[in-house]
Amino acid sequence: MATYFSGDAQETTATFEQKARKLAAFLKKYNVEVDGAVALLMRNDIDYLIVMEACRYAGARYVALNWHLAPAEINAILEDSK
Repeated sequence: MATYFSGDAQETTATFEQKARKLAAFLKKYNVEVDGAVALLMRNDIDYLIVMEACRYAGARYVALNWHLAPAEINAILEDSK
């Protein structure tokens, strides 16, 4: 069985997929539409990958934002990505 690693954290493929599909259902329930966008302002870890995969399952795009950016830069990226 494959395992995802990030630092000290790890997830089996089955758990990873289960979490991603559950989050995808949550995104759809709260009106994230196909081709809609989800902004990610998160650490680069397993949860980040799970959110990316959930967006794929939901048919949404994700916009990766670096936490080092200034608020004005984040706003500009969000405006540009709609």
